[in-house]
Amino acid sequence: MEQAGTSLADLVRAAARRRPGASAVVAGDQRLSWAELDGAVDRAAAGFAAHGLAVGDRVAVQLPNGLDWLRAALGALRAGLVVVPVNTAYTDPELEYVLTDSGAALFVVASDRAPVAGVPVCVGPPEADGPVPEFSVDATAPSFLAYTSGTTGRPRGAILTASALRANQEQCLALTPPVVREDDRVLLVLPLFHVYGLNAGFGLVAATGACAVLQATFDPRSSLALMAEEQVTAVPGAPPMYQAWLAAADAAGTDAELRRSFASMRMASSGAAPLPEDVWAAMRDRAAVTVWEGYGLTEASPVVASTLATGRAK
Repeated sequence: MEQAGTSLADLVRAAARRRPGASAVVAGDQRLSWAELDGAVDRAAAGFAAHGLAVGDRVAVQLPNGLDWLRAALGALRAGLVVVPVNTAYTDPELEYVLTDSGAALFVVASDRAPVAGVPVCVGPPEADGPVPEFSVDATAPSFLAYTSGTTGRPRGAILTASALRANQEQCLALTPPVVREDDRVLLVLPLFHVYGLNAGFGLVAATGACAVLQATFDPRSSLALMAEEQVTAVPGAPPMYQAWLAAADAAGTDAELRRSFASMRMASSGAAPLPEDVWAAMRDRAAVTVWEGYGLTEASPVVASTLATGRAK
């Protein structure tokens, strides 16, 4: 047995005790403090328990970035369940394969639909006012079953434990400067169903008690406006995002909005693919921001290397 307190749901509880009134999540017109998010997670956990699910059962979650995704995934973890994050772009055959292969006992979706592969459907995260399930915590047991595509064949489910996710958070937070700080406001537009957005994004937010600014889907103009409005200070990103922001500035014929949106930026990072040299240079010259690169993979929870470790951007 490992010491309790390592799962993402545990980190939310710890942040709620340490910073109850501090902003935890901004999602459209929804704004929750850490105490409010913690309470919402409790109600979702009780809702899962009311479905008769047992500790260790798999719950598949196919929801866009937003409060419902957090409530569903964190509530499942708090109920002792294993979360199977599902890509929102999956076709029906891909979806059926993942639900069958994972052995999902419940499928949480955004809108009503018929059961898939015999798996019962729950619209949105369940909610109840009953007691939160109690169970023995084993941080080495599966926490997430994340499907990742290799070079050949069908996606494979990578088992991510709470201890592995926590270890990767601690490694990232040991970098200089730290990827996320308690006073950061972090744009999370990377999909939470992917381990990059999940742990290098929300995981670091929960570990530090920072604030997650969620956007359901990426749009360069609206995300620039959101960053300016919310004074975002950190963004985990991918090369196409930076390319799209630069293209939006090109289309506008000025870098004014680009610079305004990144004016509060303390930490901009890029992963998932190599960042072209010209894009890195353009962000430095036109947005006045250094983009730090990292490399990772799902099985590693996910960060393996970062240019922050050397103090060099390139």
